Amino acid sequence: MATYTGVADANGDFIIPFSTSYTGGQKVTVKAEKGGAEKSIELNAPSEVVGGGILSFSGNGISFPNNIGNATVSGINGAIPFYCFAALFGASHIFEKVKGLTIESGVTSLGDYAFQYWTGSLFVDIPDTVTSIGGYTFQNLNSCDTIFIRATTPPGIQSTSFQSLKSSCIFKVPSGSVDTYKAAPNWSAYSSRIQAI
Repeated sequence: MATYTGVADANGDFIIPFSTSYTGGQKVTVKAEKGGAEKSIELNAPSEVVGGGILSFSGNGISFPNNIGNATVSGINGAIPFYCFAALFGASHIFEKVKGLTIESGVTSLGDYAFQYWTGSLFVDIPDTVTSIGGYTFQNLNSCDTIFIRATTPPGIQSTSFQSLKSSCIFKVPSGSVDTYKAAPNWSAYSSRIQAI
């Protein structure tokens, strides 16, 4: 396991200088230090480097990560690999604290378990470039109220892609595609929850 450490500035922001010395699929620990306090998250390194990408958070550094806001994934052209941002190993995991998730345009597929256990997220926004969503990708989004899916053609999903989703969560899709989503394989199970953006 590789460990990368950064010291947070006065705003609680920090930059971690990743190297290329990890092995694909290897667990990577990212550690932030500020005022004698320390927080860490564990990530699984991608199986191949596909041009970088940025995961940014809103919120502030007071009682980090309890006051964390929304997360935005940007700068990725291609797939987000399996388990990439899964919230594993305990209730204090940073991804369980995130209030919402926006994935920016360029991402083409979301791997199995990629955003599993983001239990605090109230919304997820998936861009129109995503064509497939793997199994258990959004498992246990039990606080989520709305999932926005921007693609006019329904991305392929598995029956488990949204397993244990909050029962009142709705899917917002392009207005001209509502009926297409309702009839698509595995999407039909959510037909009563699919609405126009």
